[in-house]
Amino acid sequence: MLDLAKKFTDRAQAVDHMLASGEAEGEPRRLNRQLLAIVHGVIPVLYTAAGPFHHDPASSVPALPGLAGAGRLPELDPESDQFGFLYAYLMREVNRATWALKVAIGRCEAIL
Repeated sequence: MLDLAKKFTDRAQAVDHMLASGEAEGEPRRLNRQLLAIVHGVIPVLYTAAGPFHHDPASSVPALPGLAGAGRLPELDPESDQFGFLYAYLMREVNRATWALKVAIGRCEAIL
């Protein structure tokens, strides 16, 4: 996932440079829709734990809240149900973040 995060960062910086330099081609509304699609896919993963159909508290939320429980794994017995449930949950969150990054990379590449 770190490789994907780096790739997304590179693509997003390339899009930012292209837009800042005035080299962007295409109709502004289309570019705006593409930019919104990028952030609409990434922001839920970065700042929500519950997903689009549940309420997240309006309090301070750490980045990648779905992965916040990873620090508890070393404290748990690897043979316990708690470990298994938390591990499965974290893997789903990793998959959610991976999917969001892949989609965002594709959307950046569509702009470039």
